[in-house]
Amino acid sequence: MEKKENPVYSETAYDDAFRTMEGRCDDLLIPFVNHLFGENYDRSAVITRLRNEHYIKYSR
Repeated sequence: MEKKENPVYSETAYDDAFRTMEGRCDDLLIPFVNHLFGENYDRSAVITRLRNEHYIKYSR
């Protein structure tokens, strides 16, 4: 696949937009989840952000 030279072009534009909305726009996140998943959360719902890492525990 040939990489575009346009700095405005992004292969992950939708991911980038969602990440920005999720991180900065709390007022948009609840309506987005309601619409996308058919939920009915009201404006008093609390958004709790957790770590974005995954841990694997194993014993030897």
